[in-house]
Amino acid sequence: MKIVVLLSAVALLFLTGCAGFRGGIASAPYLGETVPRAPCPSTSYERMQTGNIAFPGLDMLVSLNNTIRTYEFSVVACLFPVHLDMKDTAYDGTGSKLEVLLRFRSLEPGYSFRRDLAVVNVDGHEFCQSAVESAPGKAGSVVSNAETVLTPVGKFYSFRLVFEVPVPHPDSDVSLDLSKALRHKDCPVIPLIRFQRIRWSEGYN
Repeated sequence: MKIVVLLSAVALLFLTGCAGFRGGIASAPYLGETVPRAPCPSTSYERMQTGNIAFPGLDMLVSLNNTIRTYEFSVVACLFPVHLDMKDTAYDGTGSKLEVLLRFRSLEPGYSFRRDLAVVNVDGHEFCQSAVESAPGKAGSVVSNAETVLTPVGKFYSFRLVFEVPVPHPDSDVSLDLSKALRHKDCPVIPLIRFQRIRWSEGYN
């Protein structure tokens, strides 16, 4: 009987006592001609924060569905280390098309957004969105190409734009043009949003 209990306890540890460390590569947005120093996020929260862009009168977050997990180091029951090589194939995105997630929070009235005017450039080729989808969550749900006024001030609006182009590798040359899509009569036109390759890592339980 004691042996059975002991074996059951060991089996339970193997099933529940897992922790590990994983990492990979992704794309992070930036404004301007000069490529900034690439961030190296070490938690999932820090990785999400790499998508934040500050612009006059507006906070925004931009992310692509091309995050790749290139390795994972797991420890089972805190005893047996196991290394898994993901071979650059584990995209966070569920589909084969490029998706751009945008989240806006206006800090002053007057901003508006036309999602159908957003243009993405991948390795020298331009693409417009191929589908109209609102991002899930508590943010404002927008399911048409009509102009959306980003008010009231302080409210979050999220948009998921889908483009007829395969998900690009983080090494690809990718940029997002919102100069016609995101407008404010008193603020400058937002410059081209470019993306750079970054490395990320995070631990988990």
